[in-house]
Amino acid sequence: MIRDIKCRPPSFFIFLVTSFIYISSYSQNTKLDTNIIDELYKSSKKYWRSNTDSSLILLKRANELSKKIKYKRGEAYSIYGIAINNVVLYQQFKLFISALDKFENLHDNMGISLVLLQMGRIYNLIGLKEKALFYYQESLRLKRKLNDYGGMALCLITIGQYYIEKKEYISGMVYFEQSLIYRLKDGKAQGIAYSQINIGETFFQLKKYPLSLQASDSALTNFNKTNDYIGQIWALNLKARSFQKLHEDKAAIKIFEKIINYPGVWLGDSHVLYAMKAIIDFSIANGELKKASELQNTYIKTLDMMMERDTKSETQRLINEYEFKKAEQNENTEKVIAQKKINKRYNLEYLGMSIFLLAIFVFLFSGKLKISHSWTERFVLLGMLLFFEFLLVLTDPLVENITQGEPVWKLLSNVFLALGILPIHNFIEKFMHKRLVSNNNH
Repeated sequence: MIRDIKCRPPSFFIFLVTSFIYISSYSQNTKLDTNIIDELYKSSKKYWRSNTDSSLILLKRANELSKKIKYKRGEAYSIYGIAINNVVLYQQFKLFISALDKFENLHDNMGISLVLLQMGRIYNLIGLKEKALFYYQESLRLKRKLNDYGGMALCLITIGQYYIEKKEYISGMVYFEQSLIYRLKDGKAQGIAYSQINIGETFFQLKKYPLSLQASDSALTNFNKTNDYIGQIWALNLKARSFQKLHEDKAAIKIFEKIINYPGVWLGDSHVLYAMKAIIDFSIANGELKKASELQNTYIKTLDMMMERDTKSETQRLINEYEFKKAEQNENTEKVIAQKKINKRYNLEYLGMSIFLLAIFVFLFSGKLKISHSWTERFVLLGMLLFFEFLLVLTDPLVENITQGEPVWKLLSNVFLALGILPIHNFIEKFMHKRLVSNNNH
């Protein structure tokens, strides 16, 4: 029997081994699942704004898996991706708010900064420019904290464009030049090119055409290292316009013709339309009427299509703006109603506590009831504890505002509050002791 026991592994050891195997297996499976979710999110980014249906399928699957294994980071980023691909402005905004809440709980500054930038763009779309700027700046602040060169550059370009829209070109240029510094540190050709092209456009607005020509060449060199044909066309367009302003029309027309014959070009692109119009005007001026007529037909058809599209876009923008403001107003109204209910409940609670405290102290100070010294102390302690709790509830909003929710400062404020009511406790205790002695003598 003893031999049997010796041969049998201890049950505690078996428990440890099986637990270890289970935990290891669970950890490996969880790690595998999180990798799959991260890969789904990464894959979805390839289709953002180009094939939203495919992107949303991947993002929704990532969101489902994240909820299943309680992968909070995956859930937050998948919601952010779903918001990016949502076309209804207010729904998009609410999704960004949801993602922001999750990122804040995770203390994920990268996620927070991404959402803030997008929320700024929404405010910009509906005409709240100053509010948009605030969100851009908050996003930039976090990007600086993270030392995210690419993210900082993107925020700086966005802020620069805010000033360009206001025709404050010098201010815009400052931000574009700062963005270029970070793009060069980041080292990605496409990012460098977009900083350079924005600098070039600002030089063009400032009528410094040799500098805009130089910037367009630099941008084109970097765009040519990528597959970004939209950026390439933009750089070519700026180069051609700069040549026009420098009275080098033949060089400009040569580039404009290259633009309209660019592989995979979309005729509705504003840079392509500008190139078509420039070639038509140049052809008429040089007596090439057939060429001008043929191109004019294509130009007018494209323009009509774009005008129809712009009308629909503007209508949709106005609808989005109306729905956004209406939904925001409704939400604010609901919040006010909910807050009023909470305040009413708090007021009733405060009233109830006040009446109960008053009843205890009236009972103690009346002296009509004869109670022992020990019971007197108990009632005094109970009254003071309730009084302290009452003060904590009453001062909580003020303390929260002053301490910004920091636990250490909140604890210290509560200690000072307790020290503050200590003299009251001593006074009541002494008074009750005298009252008790007086009652006993009688």
